[in-house]
Amino acid sequence: MNRMSRVARRLAPALAFSLLAAPTQAGTVAPAASAFSLSHVGEVDSGVLSVLGTFTSTRASAAPTLHFPKFDPSVGRLTGVAVAVNTSASTFRVAPSGLLSLISFASASRSLAYRVTAGSTTASDGDTRVDAGAALLTLLGLGSADIGGVPLAKTTTFTAAAALADFVGAGSVAVDLTATDTLSVSTLLSLLNGAGFTASGQASGTVAMTYTYAPYPGNGQLSMDKTASVSNAARGDTITYTLVFTNEGVSPIDGLAIQDATPPFTTYLSSRVLVVPDGLSVSGETAPAVGDSGPLAWNFAGSLAPGATGTLQYSVVVN
Repeated sequence: MNRMSRVARRLAPALAFSLLAAPTQAGTVAPAASAFSLSHVGEVDSGVLSVLGTFTSTRASAAPTLHFPKFDPSVGRLTGVAVAVNTSASTFRVAPSGLLSLISFASASRSLAYRVTAGSTTASDGDTRVDAGAALLTLLGLGSADIGGVPLAKTTTFTAAAALADFVGAGSVAVDLTATDTLSVSTLLSLLNGAGFTASGQASGTVAMTYTYAPYPGNGQLSMDKTASVSNAARGDTITYTLVFTNEGVSPIDGLAIQDATPPFTTYLSSRVLVVPDGLSVSGETAPAVGDSGPLAWNFAGSLAPGATGTLQYSVVVN
């Protein structure tokens, strides 16, 4: 047996290859938004007779505590949390209840405060809007004035590692909301007003929580099995290599590229893609010219899903 045959036998099962895979992309998880409503009923007592008087009433109303599931750490590494609070426009109706009232100006303000609690992490925030109404003359307690509102919107974010740790795992995140409404009425004249001025208002809204995460390096785990068609080969023999790649992780793999090269003392003959799983497609191939030696590469577009498998194959001739 000549030297080349001995070398070929030694090289036939050579299984050198390399895998390139971009990490899975960052993403977001958003539990279902929770709705809430806030209402206010207040009174302003102006007495029996008032000229050029200003009267105010402040009331607070709280919505039931809202709960959101914490972030599931199996998805990835939590990098940020955003809590967005939005309310519809508050509308207040101001109605004097006495004998004669001439309102020169009425205004209402709504302050929305909320507190986010996750474990030992708490944060409070809020927003305030002031709504103005038109002048109104009422007689015998008839008539009313509507004060249109402005929507409230506020977002609180968490990015510090210590805080993020409290948003991960079992349990829930609590969000408490309180609205404080202040009614202010300025009068030119109020006669026999009795109970004074009454005001009622209501607003609805939603609280939405969004988790931003980065994938763990091992979430998409790419494995390769490479086999040779023969264990011994002589000069002029053909060796066919089969490459089977599999995502053994729990997350998709993007940007997949597989690289190999013709073994020493062999030249390239052909290559083929035997199996491409759903969600993945070949975006480019590189191979030497027939009869030459050099690198081979397969680039893929799309994602290799968890558990998905593909198969590549190429053949060489022993020199």
